[in-house]
Amino acid sequence: MIAVHVTHEAVEKMGGIGAVIAGLVTSTDYQKTFERTVLVGPLLTTDHAGYERFGPDGKVLYSSLDGIDTADWTKKFRPVEQAFQVGIVYGTRLISDGHLDAPAKVEVLLVDVFRCNADRLNAFKGELFRNFSIPSDDFEHIWEYEQYVRLAEPALEAMGVIGCISGTGVSPVDKENMTETAMPRNTGETLPTGRQTPVPRSAPQPEPVVLFSHEYMGLPMALKTVIDKQAEVRTVFYAHEAASVRRIVETQPGHDLMFYNLLAAGEKNGSGLEDFFPEIRGFYKHPLIKAARHCDAIFAVGDFVGREMQFLDPAGGKLPVEMVYNGVPAGRRQDLAERQEHRGRMKQYAENLFGFEPDYIFTHVARPVLSKGIWRDLSVLHELDGFLVRQGRSAVYFMLGTLAGRRSNRDILQMECDHGWPVHHWQGYPDMCNGEEVVGELFEDFNQNHKAVRVVLVNQFGWEQERCGRRMPEDMTFADIRKGTDAEFGLSVYEPFGISQLEPLWAGAICVVSNVCGCVGLVQQCTGGKMPINVLVGDFIHISASSTPADAMQIDTPERDAVEAAESKRIARRLAERLPKNEKDIANLLETGAAIGQKITWGRMVADFFGPAVERVVESGNNSEKKRATETQRTQRNKKCKKTCISCS
Repeated sequence: MIAVHVTHEAVEKMGGIGAVIAGLVTSTDYQKTFERTVLVGPLLTTDHAGYERFGPDGKVLYSSLDGIDTADWTKKFRPVEQAFQVGIVYGTRLISDGHLDAPAKVEVLLVDVFRCNADRLNAFKGELFRNFSIPSDDFEHIWEYEQYVRLAEPALEAMGVIGCISGTGVSPVDKENMTETAMPRNTGETLPTGRQTPVPRSAPQPEPVVLFSHEYMGLPMALKTVIDKQAEVRTVFYAHEAASVRRIVETQPGHDLMFYNLLAAGEKNGSGLEDFFPEIRGFYKHPLIKAARHCDAIFAVGDFVGREMQFLDPAGGKLPVEMVYNGVPAGRRQDLAERQEHRGRMKQYAENLFGFEPDYIFTHVARPVLSKGIWRDLSVLHELDGFLVRQGRSAVYFMLGTLAGRRSNRDILQMECDHGWPVHHWQGYPDMCNGEEVVGELFEDFNQNHKAVRVVLVNQFGWEQERCGRRMPEDMTFADIRKGTDAEFGLSVYEPFGISQLEPLWAGAICVVSNVCGCVGLVQQCTGGKMPINVLVGDFIHISASSTPADAMQIDTPERDAVEAAESKRIARRLAERLPKNEKDIANLLETGAAIGQKITWGRMVADFFGPAVERVVESGNNSEKKRATETQRTQRNKKCKKTCISCS
């Protein structure tokens, strides 16, 4: 089989989707399932030099932008480029990570959509509207929308050129030209991966292609294959979130408390998101992800995500949702000495900043955005402060994340000297900007009003002295913030899964997460429903069985504040009880954390969830004609039968 992943992270891992793709393609079970993997996306920038477009581990085989052609690809790609007035870059790159199973060599196909054939594009937008009620004209001024609509047709035609799928949108004349020049799918010609396609002895059946639309970005391309009824292509909407729901949760003052009570109440009476928030129709991602129901399957990374997707359009019938949890990079079991070494470096850094060595290290590795619920971290730490004072203990909490990109070493050293960065911050770049200001002010106020706990915002990429200043230990690495923490916080208001929250499990940390995090469902499955000591779950949504949609819609800031205050006290009390008091406690947490970690690796997730889901998608596609015939027979029976019976259901 061939896997096609459509994403904005085709070249560079920039966030969660890139981490998921890396986890998938480097697992051995994935590599057994898919002979080829192609990452497809728009060319995000044109300012890179030709051979550097795919990074240090990449190889550009063809680029019309740079005049690169290693194997006469020009005559194969040129008809597509001329038909759609785009540029194409094609080659390979290596995906590798020390925590992952096996490096993977993947193909990369980028399309320069900064210019396009307007007539073809408008015709395609018309197809999207007629078939799926997607009003592209309302969003074409939004480049994040427009570029992925422009990507769809030329990318599909280019996929035909490299021998993956049939062409779709080229005119008959162009199609004839492409047939003569494109790489045949089954001729024994050597592919960039080094494999050869088999030489057929008779008319071959098309090789199944699974097209994964990672979030809304790949949906125009997936929907185009649905319109053209391409039999060999199975389409999967990879729901890393339900973007419409995220928007509601983040903008409503009741946040998750309001929404998840609304979701539970709405599910009972068949209501949908648009019934309560009709303005969501004007959000450019909404009509696209609502149309995901036309894909062969929806892969939801968390239990809530599947329900959220159904809530977008409950009147459309039951969605083909598959639960496909994310994995966590596999770690190596540490011994107590290694654990203490990592903790020691973190404690040394804290002492360099505050003048005392804390008993505990707390961390939160995430972008400082609203959905991460950082004020909840501070609320728990506020309650914990009293426990630690009475125990004669102390703690330092590090928040690592930025909204303004990587600062230069020169800027970091200057800020460290001028105003004591990262303990103290100034407004404006190179320090706090782009929304970091709110978090910085909260942290400054916290430190002035608490005795046992100190908090630090390190608004920088990296975790080493070169990136974070002279007060960081010289031998510090990013591994220390993952393996040297006693508790990782993640009390999010919206978190489809939460890979980062579980990464320190291997090191014996306590992971403090909210129950809206998709990773909670995975841990429950792996532990028989009983939460281990290493995972502390906060319930900030308090689902009421008797709540109506009207009740939920009334939930505002005061109600949320009351719930958060009570839950913060409970979490602080439980955390104080679980924090290790001696080396025996540390060793026990190491043991239980590693045991859970082994059950939630990417290898296990591919074997237990992703792989079986792919098999069902492919089998469903193979039986599509039989299914349609069955549905026709069932419909005819239902017209005759006036009652509900087993044979008609």
